[in-house]
Amino acid sequence: MTHRNKRILIDANPAILEVIGRYTGIGRTCKELILGLDAIADELPYEISLYSQNVKGCSAKHLNTRFKTIHSYLRNNHNGQQWGRRLRLRELLGRYDLQHITHNYDGGIIDPSRCIVTVHDAFFMKFEVPNFDYTSFRTLYPPFIQACRHIITCSENSKKDIIETMDVEESKISVIPWGIDHKNFFREENKNAILPLMESRLGLNRSFYLSVSCDDGRKRTPELIRGYLSLDHPANDLVLVWNRTPKHIEELTAGNPHIHILKNIKQEELRWLYNTATASINITSYEGFGLPILEAMACGCPVITCRNSSIPEVGGEAAVYIDEPINRTLPKILYDIEHDNIRLYENRTMMGLKQASLFTWEKTARATAKVYEEQLASLNII
Repeated sequence: MTHRNKRILIDANPAILEVIGRYTGIGRTCKELILGLDAIADELPYEISLYSQNVKGCSAKHLNTRFKTIHSYLRNNHNGQQWGRRLRLRELLGRYDLQHITHNYDGGIIDPSRCIVTVHDAFFMKFEVPNFDYTSFRTLYPPFIQACRHIITCSENSKKDIIETMDVEESKISVIPWGIDHKNFFREENKNAILPLMESRLGLNRSFYLSVSCDDGRKRTPELIRGYLSLDHPANDLVLVWNRTPKHIEELTAGNPHIHILKNIKQEELRWLYNTATASINITSYEGFGLPILEAMACGCPVITCRNSSIPEVGGEAAVYIDEPINRTLPKILYDIEHDNIRLYENRTMMGLKQASLFTWEKTARATAKVYEEQLASLNII
């Protein structure tokens, strides 16, 4: 007996952003999940199709999977979602039994009871930062998420926050941690061979601290910069990987030859940065998961971070945790590193490599595939 006529439709739109070079955490996780599912496609008792939507025609076929791809030439915004809903495009083109929304929310869903949604975190329900439409998010998200058939999230902390802030039953949520792309993030055997490339392509010729996925809100990048500026004649530069740098951050760092803001970094270059950094610093006040922490560890880079939200789930005992308030503790730990008063590297590299090895996209894909099968079964489809 075959079940190949049953179909999961995955919203691949975040992964398309990854394909065209607009890197986001959600885009990376969506892409890696799809590729992980493609690797085990022969084992799945249902079909998977990928749905994408944009006027440029950049579709899920660019992911080069074995899955059928469906593309709609509508804008990928609220109006485009509403037009797709009125025309029932996903239903007519996809003919799915269950749909997986990979990015928190979608206004184009007709029947949420046949929808699995990935909620990456509940940050927007707990905190407020400038230039974010909290009213709309807090109005639209909870009813949508409550109406969906099932929820996937990436950490136990996010699950707890979803339950507390959106009034969702615990049994309705599956925790599936994200993985690490170990083919792209690994410890280089010969770091000395990287150094000339770092100077010629990235303009770096000194040792440095690294901060990836910068933000002046919950990532607390201004606090990191001020902590660094408190050092006298630092032996390490500060490198911020940040594509869209706010003007006030550029003003704060202007004229300082030891602070570098790198934009449009390729994945290979990011691996080089992790491999050669003195430490990766992630002093965020909240994370749904924390991919940069694991990526750094997978490359053998010590991680300095904070013990809050989901971070201890990801960093385990391999991370160096600093206490609040960070405006006091961060300058002290940087001073200790500069003056070799802290054994930051003692066991941290090996501990980090071991911790990162626990997270793979194959595990994520298999756990997600199991949720698909369970939800199809609950609909009496399988």
